[in-house]
Amino acid sequence: MSKSIHSTEVEQAIIGSILINNELIDNTVDLTDDDFYLTQHKIIFSAILNLVNNSKNADIITVLEALTDAQLKSCGGIAYIAELTKIPSTLNFQHYFSILRNYTKARKINTIINYSLKELSNLVFIDVNSSDQLDAKIETDLLNFITNFMKK
Repeated sequence: MSKSIHSTEVEQAIIGSILINNELIDNTVDLTDDDFYLTQHKIIFSAILNLVNNSKNADIITVLEALTDAQLKSCGGIAYIAELTKIPSTLNFQHYFSILRNYTKARKINTIINYSLKELSNLVFIDVNSSDQLDAKIETDLLNFITNFMKK
């Protein structure tokens, strides 16, 4: 039984909280659309981030205006975006952010492991030097991930 590498509810709570209070985005360290697993949330958060970075308020109306018709349709429409703000409170935002970051880290580790396994499966008829190069590549990828993780 494998555990999920994302939480739809956590992603919704973060986006909804930021739509209610844009200042919450200042409490995040390098939050990007890549922290979101679901494509619709990546698109919505990207629109929010663009608005905030341009010193504009990001609320339901401004986000809807910032999205193209195709983006809006792929995000679930006006009703879905409006539904995101129906959260009981923004008080747990930091906790939700921490959970989201843990899911992001888990996905990155999963990507590194899957890449490493794929490369290992290609080593059937490879010489020792190539194997050493693969070991070095895997080690470098993991060290880069850990270094970036520690910065956040």
